[in-house]
Amino acid sequence: MRGDIFVLDRTFKRMRTWRITLLSVVFLTAVGCKKEQDPSPASGPAYTHIAILIDSAFIQAPNVVSANYDGINDLFCVAVHNVVSLDVIVQRENDDTVFHSNTLEQCWAPGAVDLGRYIVSVHAVSTSGNALYGQGALDVLTYGNDPCLQFIGTPVTADQFQPEVFGVTLPSNDNFCD
Repeated sequence: MRGDIFVLDRTFKRMRTWRITLLSVVFLTAVGCKKEQDPSPASGPAYTHIAILIDSAFIQAPNVVSANYDGINDLFCVAVHNVVSLDVIVQRENDDTVFHSNTLEQCWAPGAVDLGRYIVSVHAVSTSGNALYGQGALDVLTYGNDPCLQFIGTPVTADQFQPEVFGVTLPSNDNFCD
C-alpha cells in the first residue's frame, strides 16, 4: 500500500510531503485538512476533525463546540481508545494557550467569551507504544438569536463519537444551518 504523509504548518499549508510504502495496512484519517476552498482563517471553519487510528488505538476530537450551556457539546473532549498517555493543547490563533492537559479524561469548558477559532494539537501513545498525533481547527460557536449554528464545512461534535468505536457514527444533537 502506498500513500503520502503531509507535514502542515500552523495555517494548515503543506510544508513537506513524504511518499511512503506501508507493509501492513494502517488506516489514517485526514487530520486538519482543508475541506473547502482556501478561506482566510477568519472567514469561517473549513477543516475536518482530528481522527487517527493505528492498530486498535485511536484519538478523535471534534471541530465544533457549542458553548451555550445546554449540556450538548458544551465541552471539548478528546475521545481515545487503547491509549496510555495523552497531551492536548488548545491555542488561540495568536498562539496563546487557553487549555493544556496531559491526562486521559480532562475536558475544556469554553464559555460564551471564548467564541472563535482555535488550533488543537493532540499527542498520544498507544498501549503498543505507537505515537498518534493530530492537529486541527476547533470552532467555539453559539446559537445567539439563530435557531441553528452557522458553520462552513462539515461539523463534527463530541456527541457523534461512541466509546471504543472509531469514526463519526451518530447524528449531532446540535442543529446546524444548511
